[in-house]
Amino acid sequence: MSELKLQFCVENEFEMVSLGERVAKALSRPLVITLAGDLGAGKTTLARGILNQLGHSGHVKSPTFSIVETYEINSFRVSHFDMYRVKDTEELNFFGFHEYFDISDLILIEWPERIATVDLCVDLEINFTIVGKARNLNFNPMSESGHSTLNKLVQ
Repeated sequence: MSELKLQFCVENEFEMVSLGERVAKALSRPLVITLAGDLGAGKTTLARGILNQLGHSGHVKSPTFSIVETYEINSFRVSHFDMYRVKDTEELNFFGFHEYFDISDLILIEWPERIATVDLCVDLEINFTIVGKARNLNFNPMSESGHSTLNKLVQ
């Protein structure tokens, strides 16, 4: 496997949503994507772009309080997690975290560092860095599916 990594500089919310739409068009499924970065870095905005491109027309909110939001879009099932409020990985068992991996085509996990001790098969890591008003996004594939997604993204 080659060491394909991508970096994007995003200047505003519109560009973040557009990048999310491009990611959605390139998806190989099933896929697990982690979204790591500070508060306000654009993780949920990128997720909104992905969900919009897949066909979701409603509001996309950060699942900070519910921990997970699920979306049924045509024949596509997306589970969007926000681990910001998770204090103990035992909480994951309480709401059946691992069961979502069996039923989802796409899993998006915000704040994956909060559950770093959990063994996950991540396909694509996206790390967000705030640089002034811009955001740098580093895409790091962790599996063949992650590489396939990035290859499609650069085409």
